[in-house]
This record gives sequence, C-alpha cells and structure tokens, in this order.
Amino acid sequence: MKYHGDRKKVEDAIKRLISTATGHEAPEVSSLTQEHQDWYEEYERFLSVLTVFTAVALLIAILGLMAMNSYFVSQRRREIAVRRVFGAEISGITMRLLLAVVVQSIVAMVIAIPLSWWLAPMVGSISGLTIKMEFLPLLLSLIIVLAVNLLTAAFQGWQAATENPVNSIKNE
Repeated sequence: MKYHGDRKKVEDAIKRLISTATGHEAPEVSSLTQEHQDWYEEYERFLSVLTVFTAVALLIAILGLMAMNSYFVSQRRREIAVRRVFGAEISGITMRLLLAVVVQSIVAMVIAIPLSWWLAPMVGSISGLTIKMEFLPLLLSLIIVLAVNLLTAAFQGWQAATENPVNSIKNE
C-alpha cells in the first residue's frame, strides 16, 4: 500500500478500518518499509559488532605472528652469533632468516587457501547463509599476513644480528 504524508496517521487509519471491518481491535500495523528499515538497522548493528570482532581477531593474529617470529629468532640466536663472529654481514644474516620465514609462510598459504575455499561454504551452510568465496579478498588477506610476518621477522632478525655476539653466546 502506498501512502502520502505522516506514516503514523496512515497506520492509525488502517487500524480503525480493520477494527470496524472485523469488530476486533487491530493488531500492530506497520509498513513494509518500516520493517525493512528495522531489519536494516539490526543488520548494521550486527556488522559493527562483526567488524569489532574481526579487528580483535586480526590484532591477536598479528601478536601471534610476532611471538612466533620472536621464538624463531631466539632459537637461532646462537647460530646468528657464531655467524657474526666468523664475519657474516648483518644483511646476509637477516636475509637468511627472512628466507626461512618466506618458505614457512608459503607452505602455510598452500595449506590455507584450499582449506578456506572448501570450509567457508560449509560454515555458511551451518548458519543458514550462502557464502560465495571470492579469491581476491582471500589472496589480499594472505598478502597482508605475509607482509606483517616479513616485517616482524626482518626487525627481530636485524635486532639479533646487530646484538653483541659475545652476549648471545654467553647467555646460551
């Protein structure tokens, strides 16, 4: 039903018409536009909550990558110190660490891409939603993770390589 003017007045007029035609008090009357507006507001609230949880999950993932790289570099501090004592350059040591991180990241991507491509529609079917997995956002997220992983590994590897080798060997 199309109407012009104040929505509340039209809804009151419809209620009066229904109650005179049926002899009973009319139930709540609302327009389809209002129901769509209510649904859209709920959907926007859901998206804002989802955005917050996604940001928190991303922060946790970045912190996990940093912790993993820190552990990886700390396990190799003695090797780095020995290489420094024998004259290896800082850039060579850092590149060697980055190569290991890149290989690990590529293996993780080879595992993650097919799994996410296969599991996302299954998770959507559980919730009753139809999820069409697109490749570009998946690839973009993996590139971002790789960049964060490389930056943290490069920074921590550079820190370990510039550290005094005597202190690293003494602490081991």
